[in-house]
Amino acid sequence: LIKIPELDGAERTALDALAEVCNRHEGLDLPLNLIDPAVQLVCYEESVLVGYVEMQDHAPKQMEVCGMVHPDHRRRGVGRSLLAGAQSECRARGQSGFLLVCEEAGPSGKGFASAARARYRYSEHRMELDAVRRPRPTSGPLRLRRAAEDDIADFVSIGAAAFRHDAADIPNRKERMTKGLADPHREYYLANLAAVPIGGLNVSLVPDESRAFINAFGVLP
Repeated sequence: LIKIPELDGAERTALDALAEVCNRHEGLDLPLNLIDPAVQLVCYEESVLVGYVEMQDHAPKQMEVCGMVHPDHRRRGVGRSLLAGAQSECRARGQSGFLLVCEEAGPSGKGFASAARARYRYSEHRMELDAVRRPRPTSGPLRLRRAAEDDIADFVSIGAAAFRHDAADIPNRKERMTKGLADPHREYYLANLAAVPIGGLNVSLVPDESRAFINAFGVLP
């Protein structure tokens, strides 16, 4: 089990192959980000990549963890080893737990979560754009626009109100957005109603793929 700061080309190729095998095995679309995880753990058996976990640092007190194990190497302790590594990383950061993310359609993932005595918190859903039925732009007072550095305070304030963020976390969220604005794979948007910011979301673009992850999609209460 190895903690790596950043994937090199060979590791990324092996990881893509592992994800393809795992997805095909159960007909899944594992919710891996692979863009800027805070922590990445990999597990090898005789130089073959058989397991992977990524940890997303979405909040200072709550990590999101998602991983996979090659179907031919399951029930050998690989998943438990990766889980233990994630738990150790959280303890080192002073966190008592984390969110374990898995596909609802995957029986092995749900079985693993149950065996780990995880408690269900909530579900997230995937949206797919129907280009044929795409709605026409409206001519009303609501406008969606790209956010810039001058919009950081408004964007973070909207998110804090929409998701009831801890006020002590506001400076950290502003700092993360400042870094995110410099990331070519991330975009932030504000919804203005008559020039007043009332909503926001950010988009993580998956390199070389025609999909994206939409996060922090919130509107002022």
